Formats: sequence, C-alpha cells, structure tokens
Amino acid sequence: MREKIAFVVAPLAVPLLLALLYATLVSAAPADWAMAAIGLSLVFAYFGLFVLGLPLYLLLKARGIARLWVFLAGGFVVAVATDALLQLALGVWAGDSARSVLSTALDNMFGSLIFLTGLAGLAGVVVAGVFWCIARPDRAAGAAP
Repeated sequence: MREKIAFVVAPLAVPLLLALLYATLVSAAPADWAMAAIGLSLVFAYFGLFVLGLPLYLLLKARGIARLWVFLAGGFVVAVATDALLQLALGVWAGDSARSVLSTALDNMFGSLIFLTGLAGLAGVVVAGVFWCIARPDRAAGAAP
C-alpha cells in the first residue's frame, strides 16, 4: 500500500519545486505562463515516473536493492531522460526535425542546457527521495540493507 501512495504523491514534488522557483527567481514571469509550466511539469513528472521510473523500481525491487543512494541516482537519470524526451518532443512539435533538435542541444551543451538538465536532475532526486521515504523499500522483506 505504501508503494501505491508513493507513486501518487512523489511526483507532486516537481510542480511544487517549480512553483517555488517561479515564486523566488522568476517573479516577473506572467502568471498564465507559470501555471502552464507547472501543469506541464506535473504531466511530465507522472510520465517519467510511470514510463521510466516504474520499470526501474521493479528492477531494483526484483534484485533486492533498496539503498537510498541508488534510488536518488535513479531519480536523477529518470528525470534527465524525461527532460531530454520533453525537449525533443517540443522541438519536433514546433516543426524542427529530430536531428536539428539534437544538434542544437549538443551545440548548447555547456550553456543553459546543463543548467536546465541539472534542475531536472535535482527534481528527480527530490521525487526519488520522497518516493523512498514513503515506500521505504529498505523495510521490505528480502531487501539489501
């Protein structure tokens, strides 16, 4: 039961973090853009959790791996991968080719892309931490300490 609650509650950390970011750093942003970004972040947080995070969780559970640091690292990777998929999807939706989007991303790798990827990764670490604290996989039968 704790796992189900964790899967529902943990992704809510992403829009909360984004709302905090908008409230403190980007206060000049129009409210409708902020709300749209927060809503979109919620959709992608659940997308990342169920499409990438759930298979990873099932793999870790099957192998009896329940260490917090593994979950945090997994959350980082899942969030960065979800962010990359989001950027690719938005670029293609805007009319660019996938090759053009990837080329632009690689050209800007040392600029704002690293900053945005770091923010996505940080959000993934927070989601994974919240998930781990609620589900407590380390207390499951057969989990490695």
